[in-house]
Amino acid sequence: MTEREKISKELSRREFLKDAGLLVGGTAIGSTVLLAACGDAEIVTETTTKTVTETGGLTTVTTTGPGSTETTTFTQEISSFVCPYCGSEFDTLSELKDHVETEHAGEPVKYAPAKFILQHDNAKCSMCQICASICSMVHFDGMANPQLGGIRLTKADYVNRVLEVTTCRQCEAPSCIQACMFGAISIDETTGARVIDLDKCTGCRQCEQACPFGAIVFNEDINKCFKCDQCGGEPACAKYCPTGALSLVSLTEGGA
Repeated sequence: MTEREKISKELSRREFLKDAGLLVGGTAIGSTVLLAACGDAEIVTETTTKTVTETGGLTTVTTTGPGSTETTTFTQEISSFVCPYCGSEFDTLSELKDHVETEHAGEPVKYAPAKFILQHDNAKCSMCQICASICSMVHFDGMANPQLGGIRLTKADYVNRVLEVTTCRQCEAPSCIQACMFGAISIDETTGARVIDLDKCTGCRQCEQACPFGAIVFNEDINKCFKCDQCGGEPACAKYCPTGALSLVSLTEGGA
């Protein structure tokens, strides 16, 4: 079994319910920041825990250093929780879990296949990162930040020309859709791309953590997650790549 097949295997009901339980219990996202100034160094360990409440709200607890804790509760306008199996909507997370357990026991989730994949040619890439900047500008109102693009240069050795590009692989059984309980990720009927609806995204970051390839980015300025949506079949990154290193390849016509 190939790596893609292992990653893209259909998730079972048990795995889905486990993810739901993790959502209720909260998921910790931690980072350590080293602040140094004029010979003095202070290590600040910051831990942020986001908990999705029973009705879809977010409670954020941030701990910075010993004895310093800040708790913020954000009540969101969540209309419903969405079943990834049948699309049924529920008012609370418990109702959704009960529905899945009783109506879809042992049933695998099936998704429409992706029709295209964004292909990157390392030999042609100049590592200029124009693709990532263009992507962020198109999707975030002109904000040119390559770290927020749906395609990112995650490893770059300009001397030895070693590079690694990260973008959505349009998985057969996308774990990001499984992780999202707000119906914010859907499949585009035209391209088959797995797309995040920013209007529905709650910023809980479960999809980001579920993606095994690190293809989903979190925009802190707007509290939303984002990934490559293939721009409706005409990706801006490929259009403006100065070396022609990017192309959208068909998966239904013997493509990659």
